[in-house]
Amino acid sequence: MRRRAPWTALGLLSLGLVSSWLVACKTSEDSSTNPATDTEKEQPLPLSEDRETEQISLLFPGEGDRLYPEMREIPAEGALEGRVRTVVEALLAGPTTDGLRPPLPGGVRVQAVHLLEEQGTLVLDLGPPEGEGPMVTGSTREMLAVYSLVNTVTSTFPEVERLQILWDGRQPITFAGHIDTSRPLLPNPGLLAVSAQ
Repeated sequence: MRRRAPWTALGLLSLGLVSSWLVACKTSEDSSTNPATDTEKEQPLPLSEDRETEQISLLFPGEGDRLYPEMREIPAEGALEGRVRTVVEALLAGPTTDGLRPPLPGGVRVQAVHLLEEQGTLVLDLGPPEGEGPMVTGSTREMLAVYSLVNTVTSTFPEVERLQILWDGRQPITFAGHIDTSRPLLPNPGLLAVSAQ
């Protein structure tokens, strides 16, 4: 029990910060002072011919229960939250390579992105179009889905050390009953089929 105490404390601290952030977001939505600012900040950044880009690796579940990189280009500039949204939406849209699959079922969308800078924790709020619950699946598929997100985001953005995944504004204890998602998650490089560069 003593070994779990630091994680428990970190989890409670993170939940408190996330709760404060969600309340602040709700308050700002209810107020009439410049409501478009935060929304515009998080919008995915479109690619254009005159915009500088960088290559990144999206990590998709594949054979052998491993994560495989697929190279993509994203804008190299802009607010972190908007760039993260672009990456996660590309990941959710699925791979172009045969034998790989998207981490989550179709229709899952990014609702909000927020970096807790003092912790290096990025809060990613996901939700389905019709308000369904998280996926129902086996432990391996759940693990690959969760760490497809965690490993992709943390390997792409040095500012992000761990990922805290919310579902429809709430912190789920687990997505499918096997992986603990009640706290921010560190990357799991042991799931990579090959190193993402």
